Order: sequence, then C-alpha cells, then structure tokens
Amino acid sequence: MGNGHATLSVDGQPVRVYPNGAFMGYVVNPPPADPRYDFTAVLGADTVRVTHRVRVRDPAAEAGVAPPVFDSTAEWVRVDDPTSTLPDTDQTIVARPDPGETYHWFLLPGTVAWRDGRLGGYTRLAQDRELHVWVPDSLTAPVELARPPRRVTGNAAVVSAPGYEDLIIPIGARPAYFVAEGDRTDIIRYPTDDSLIRRVDWTQVEDDRVRFTVHLDGRPYGYLVLWEHGRFVLRVRRPPAVDRAHPLRGRVIAVDPGHPPAGATGPTGLYEGDAVLAVAERLRALLRARGATVVMTRTDSLPVALEERPVIARRANADAYVSVHLNAFPDGTNPFTAVEGSATYFYYDQSAPLARAVQRGVVGAMGLPDQGVVF
Repeated sequence: MGNGHATLSVDGQPVRVYPNGAFMGYVVNPPPADPRYDFTAVLGADTVRVTHRVRVRDPAAEAGVAPPVFDSTAEWVRVDDPTSTLPDTDQTIVARPDPGETYHWFLLPGTVAWRDGRLGGYTRLAQDRELHVWVPDSLTAPVELARPPRRVTGNAAVVSAPGYEDLIIPIGARPAYFVAEGDRTDIIRYPTDDSLIRRVDWTQVEDDRVRFTVHLDGRPYGYLVLWEHGRFVLRVRRPPAVDRAHPLRGRVIAVDPGHPPAGATGPTGLYEGDAVLAVAERLRALLRARGATVVMTRTDSLPVALEERPVIARRANADAYVSVHLNAFPDGTNPFTAVEGSATYFYYDQSAPLARAVQRGVVGAMGLPDQGVVF
C-alpha cells in the first residue's frame, strides 16, 4: 500500500494499513459460487479497485476420500532413521500412543520390535502383550531373524562419575522400552562414596515387562538414556554447585533460535526465524554479561535440523536449554479477537522451576497477557 497513507477496504470491510504499507484484515471466505475478494484503496482524490479471484476446493470432492485401511501383516522390523546423520547415541526415535498423537515414548535407534499392524503411514509396534506404540513407517525396515531378540538382563550396577551417576543394566538386545527380566537380576552394586542414587528396586510387572525404580537422595538435574556396548545406561545428572551471588557464573546455557526450517511469516513478511535470531543474540549478550558460557544452536539464517539442536546442547554439557519462538495463530483464527500473550513450554519435570521463572520474567518485562506455563 505504498507509503501507508491510503485507506483500504476488502469486501467493504475496513482494513488497517500500517506505516510501511503492509495491511492486515480478517474477512470471511467468499461464497463458492463467486469466489473473489474486492479491494478498494483510497488516497486523497484517487481510488483504485482490484478484484482478486480465488479457487475454493469443492467440499463434496473430499467426501469420496477413503479412510486409511489397517494392515495386519506381522513381521520383525528394525526401528531407525535412515535420513539422520547423527550417531546412535545422539538419536531419539519418538513413539506415540496413536498415529499422529503427541510424544509419549522414546526408543533407542536400532531397536528390533514386532510390527503387528500399519495404518495411515504409521506402524504399530508391540512392546509387550498389553502395550503398543506407533512410529512412522519411514522409520522401520523389515529384518530377518533366526530367533527373536532375547532381552534378558544381567546384574545392574551404579557407577559414579563427576557430575552424574549411571545405572548400568547389561542386556542381550536393545530394549524396546520395557525390558523382559531374568531371574538373576538380584545384585546391584553401589559406589562407596556419596551416591545420588540411594537405592534401585525392580518389579516384574508382567511376564514380558519389568519396572526399575530409582530412589534418589536429592533432586536430579536431568537424565539421559544411552546404549553402550550391550548395556542400557540411565545417566542421572547431579545438580551443579551454584554461587548464589553470581548464579550464572560458569554455567553453560544453550540458546536455540527456533527455525528454519519451517516457521511462521507475519503479514509484513517478517519471518519467525529472523526475528528469534535477533532475540537470541540479545539473550546471549545478557547471559554473557552475567558470566555464563552461551552455546548457540545457530548464528545465521541457515537451517539446522530439529533433532540436531538438543544434540548441540548435550555435547556442550549445557546446564539449561532455552528455545526461542514467536508462535503464529492457527489458520482461520481472527487475530483481532484472539488473545495474544506469552507462554513457556517444558517437557521434563526438572525443567518446571526454570519454566516458571522464565515465564514470570517474560510477562513482567513485556507486559503481554500471561498464557501460563505449559507441559
């Protein structure tokens, strides 16, 4: 809209024009019989009218789409991501309770599991008699086995190291999340020094499922699951020593400017990936001024794959990982009536205190409505 001084209406509805000439409005979809938008711009004595015709898909054509068919063909498959360039210890295979649902379980790359069904581009994997999970078909490949994998454990042990403790469970094959237990898992060796892991119990939940319960002497700072040389390793991280006068001094903070790839683009053409990079650079400066070491997942506009970003933080042994996003409203939402605001998301329980602190700070600094802390 040129210099931004013109007035504009779409289908007779006034639309706000911004100083840079951009405009934004919310209008209803045109009728299928005459799908078009009529624009009228006025600047002084000059008036310009433009009709923009659009194509509207016939809803009746969608009614004939057949629902996906469940394929009950059963076979052994190996779960892995053939497109990933990350080593196994850095990969995470996400499994879901139903096709397309949210994250719920995580599988080790290279896990062999029994596929007993497929539906809509997803594979159903039997973890035991009662539990099934779903992964994309693209992450599975049939495998021929002379005999099924034996997931029988040996004696578990707890091993201490600076900054963390490992619960090490020797096992015959990569576990498909729940591990079938043998009769000899009756000894767990503990380190002789001050241990974060106080006690480990195991319970045979089903014939083909076992539960390990790890009792701790204090709040952990996070955990990591590894597969190392035939051993399932649960690494429990110790909380770092914090100088209360300078709490960020010596801490390693991973700052993740969200996107690209993907990301939202606003009505003025401002791309989310560019905007959050500027925010992340400012955050980096603030953290460095307080003594923190900052690791950025990206420092330019080149894309970084989603699965590679947490790996950057893990390899830097980061104390915290903060990802910056500027979410857009979903399609079909009226931006003039929808409630804008700030929200902070977290996934693991130990991240909740940091998420609450971040949310308080963001709301206090920006003054936008408080959309809360979201799990």
